[in-house]
Amino acid sequence: VYENRMIKIPTARLNEEMLPLIEAYPPPAIKGKYIKIKYITQLPNTQIPSFVYFANLPQYVKEPYRRFLENKMREKWNLTGTPINIYIRQKKKQACIYWIKKLKDWFILTQSFFCFFY
Repeated sequence: VYENRMIKIPTARLNEEMLPLIEAYPPPAIKGKYIKIKYITQLPNTQIPSFVYFANLPQYVKEPYRRFLENKMREKWNLTGTPINIYIRQKKKQACIYWIKKLKDWFILTQSFFCFFY
């Protein structure tokens, strides 16, 4: 169990093994938007093996799909007996663009709202 807990999996190997599986069984689309997982990496210097999946819409990845990813990782790398942390994040640049668009839409909405009353 200790050896399983201290395992370090290179990013290239993670992506080679997991991305074809993710392409075969992608996360379900929500509100007509398709979720794409771009790449995976393991966080360094953690007590528990922790992995980060970078996706375009991380807020739409639900718990059942996270369990699916965790179970597949346990199968491939024999991680039995140790907890695994799985984080799904958005790339910084994509996150900034997303929020800029949201603020722009909000600004246009409020501006047209106030113009309506004047």
